[in-house]
Amino acid sequence: MKILCLNCRGIGNPAIVHDLKQLLIVTNPDIMFLSETEVRSNEMERIRIRCHMDGCFVVEANGYRGRLALLWKNEVKVTIKNFSNHHVDLLVLTTGMDNFHFKGFYGFAELNLRDRSWDLLRKMGELIQGEWIIGGDFNAILSNAEKSGEEENQVPLWRISVLFLMI
Repeated sequence: MKILCLNCRGIGNPAIVHDLKQLLIVTNPDIMFLSETEVRSNEMERIRIRCHMDGCFVVEANGYRGRLALLWKNEVKVTIKNFSNHHVDLLVLTTGMDNFHFKGFYGFAELNLRDRSWDLLRKMGELIQGEWIIGGDFNAILSNAEKSGEEENQVPLWRISVLFLMI
């Protein structure tokens, strides 16, 4: 089982979709969680097809910030349990493994709201019985050197908030 978590910062850009497809060839994930997609569900559906994924779930947002998307292959059975603008909780069923929860997480970007991210994580953890994994963008910047500012469009996709889990 492979899970790819990626802050794609605007997957509507054809160059980013191209880079994503190249990343998928190398990693071949079963599940992919995307944050900051900046596209609506109909566009995400087109991206799902171009990326050869079988299922798609999109959390729409007010405006563009914080849109989330979850894509998966048919080899895994995914049941969405709950979601918000900051997470998607799913039950993952696959042959040869115990069922587990995966939580795709997107932390509050605003510095004054970061405590809410950790509160949400604690609450989610209390609700789950059994195995669970969390991945995503926690927006936990440790130093100003991690910020890319206006140059962020020049950073290759694979260097932006990638978490790859093999289970």
